[in-house]
Formats: sequence, C-alpha cells, structure tokens
Amino acid sequence: MTSSASGNLVFVAFSDNSLKVIDTRASDKNTVFQVSNLLGGHENHLVKSLLVSSDESVLYSGGTDSTVCVWDVNQ
Repeated sequence: MTSSASGNLVFVAFSDNSLKVIDTRASDKNTVFQVSNLLGGHENHLVKSLLVSSDESVLYSGGTDSTVCVWDVNQ
C-alpha cells in the first residue's frame, strides 16, 4: 500500500495481483476503483512495491517476478 504525495489517493495491491485506488476525497469511503494495467501484470507473482508519479497519473509496481509494471491511474 502507498499513497500519493497529496494524500488524496491510496493504492493497494491485492493477493489476486490486482491494484486498486481509493480516493480519500470521495464521500463514500467504500468506493474502490480498479487501476488499468498498461503493459501486462504480475501474473502468478506477488506485488512487493508500489510507487506513484508526482502527478498521480501513473503507478509503478514491482513484483516477485523481477519486473516493473506500469499502470494508468486515470482509466
């Protein structure tokens, strides 16, 4: 789990290899959005690290498969 610099977005990696974002400004705190994968995911591997760009539009994840994936936060 990581958050954006503004604290408005919280990113969570799940055991099914999905990444989701929670907008802390949303009135319904139970609303969770799926993050779209741009280049392929960590299939059958665990996500071990997350980093979000300063403009909050791109999320990078590192997995146990020794790859880095790029995710589009805006989709």
